[in-house]
Amino acid sequence: MSLLNLPHPATESIKTEEYIGRITVREDSIVTFADEEHAPEFPFGGFGAGELIKMELAIGWNLIGSPFPFHQDMQATFEQAFGDPRDFIELVKDNLGNVYFPEFFFNAIGDFDPGTGYQLKTFGPVTARLPLLGTNEQVFNNIPTQNRQQFYHDKLQSITVDLTTGWNLIAFPRTRPMDAVFAFDNATMNNGNDAYPANNLLIVKNDQGDVYWPEYGYNGIGDLLPGKGYQIKTTNAVNAFSFPTQTFEDNPLINI
Repeated sequence: MSLLNLPHPATESIKTEEYIGRITVREDSIVTFADEEHAPEFPFGGFGAGELIKMELAIGWNLIGSPFPFHQDMQATFEQAFGDPRDFIELVKDNLGNVYFPEFFFNAIGDFDPGTGYQLKTFGPVTARLPLLGTNEQVFNNIPTQNRQQFYHDKLQSITVDLTTGWNLIAFPRTRPMDAVFAFDNATMNNGNDAYPANNLLIVKNDQGDVYWPEYGYNGIGDLLPGKGYQIKTTNAVNAFSFPTQTFEDNPLINI
């Protein structure tokens, strides 16, 4: 059984209920706990509970964040998730204007970059399930099954991203939501050696048009969410920006 056996958007509307009903999802996380029977048919290994990432995409433009703690080829990843990405994804753009255009098999973005956000346009609403540790067989096979959740969590905590002056597209590389005010008030830079200066952040936007506006003490975003991307505007460039760390939490639904 293929991961997503959905009709082409040009002929039928996309329905997601069929395969969403086969998985158990933690409401506060992008990590999806799928059983062995309904795990995707990836080219290597057997995926058990807690070894998949769930990414929900709305019709039209989305802001997504790289869900991986290391570089992963974008085209190969989407091909594993969707089979043929041309049926689902129209365009992906990064902060520099580079694009991944599935219809023409053109990928100027290259890899998912840890900590980086992307603009993604779909033909219709769709839910993707991606391997927790990406499509790298060597990484997958070298991590004992019982340690994969912990390994994934720990790697996310160490992700940093360099911010340029002006607009940036970033990810929220964590496994649970975090209040936006707390996240930026307790962020660090220079590999954790310095606190991130509050006056460097002008505004944060999500793909719903909600904003966190520190100057006015307004947080219309609420929580930053794993798997989502955010546009942030800064007054100065910053090296090695990082969000506050989270402790690892196992889940009783996981059986790996």
